[in-house]
Amino acid sequence: MKENKFTHLFHSLPALPRFFISLAIALISFFLTTGKTLPVQFTSVWIGFSLSSLLLFGITMFTAHPQEITHIVRKQDFNRLLIFLIILVSSFVSLFAIVALMRHLPVAGEQGYYFHIALSCGSVICSWLLIHTVFCFRYAHLFYTCEKEEQSVKKKHRGGLLFPNDKTPDYLDFAYFSFVIGMTFQVSDVQVYSTTIRRLALLHGLLSFLFNTVILALSINIIAGLVQK
Repeated sequence: MKENKFTHLFHSLPALPRFFISLAIALISFFLTTGKTLPVQFTSVWIGFSLSSLLLFGITMFTAHPQEITHIVRKQDFNRLLIFLIILVSSFVSLFAIVALMRHLPVAGEQGYYFHIALSCGSVICSWLLIHTVFCFRYAHLFYTCEKEEQSVKKKHRGGLLFPNDKTPDYLDFAYFSFVIGMTFQVSDVQVYSTTIRRLALLHGLLSFLFNTVILALSINIIAGLVQK
C-alpha cells in the first residue's frame, strides 16, 4: 500500500515522542491560563494534553491500513504502567473537574459561569474518550504481538479476537470493540479467544462501570446545584 511521506513518518514515530508532544501542548495550556484559578488552570492543562493525545491517536487510527498495523503497533503501544497511569489520571482529573465546578462555579450570569461549565464538561468528555482509545491501542498491540497463547488454536483465532466476517481488523475495529465495552460494560459481537485479552476486557469493563457511575452521580449533584442557583 502506498502512503505519503507524512503518514510514513508519523507512523514511524514511537510512543514516547508522541507522549512528549502532548506534554508540550499541556505546557502551552499552562502558560495560556496563567493568572486563572488553580482548578481552571489544572483542567485546561489536562484538556490540552488529552486533546493532543486523541489527535495523535486519531491520525494513526484513520490512516493506518491493516497490513501496516503489525509494524506500527510496536511503536504505538504504551507500556502497561503508563497505560494505567493515564487511565487513573483521566479518572481523577474528570472527578476533579466536576468537584471544582461545584466549589468554584460563579453565580449564574456572572463572568466565567458558562466557561466553568464548558471546561468541566470538556474535561470529562476528553478523559472518557482517552481511556477507551488507550484500551483500543492496547487491544491492537496484544492482537498483533501476543501469539504464543494462540499457537495451539485454529489459525483464524490467532491474535485472540475473531471479528465478524473473519476480516483482518484495523484500528477502527479495535475502537469498536473498546468503546462498546466502555459504553455497555460487555463485549460486542467480537469473539475473544485469548485469556490475556479476556482479562484486560474484564478490567476495562470494571473501570468503565466505576467511572461512568461516579460521573453520573456527581453530574446529578451538579444539576441539582444549578437548579437551586
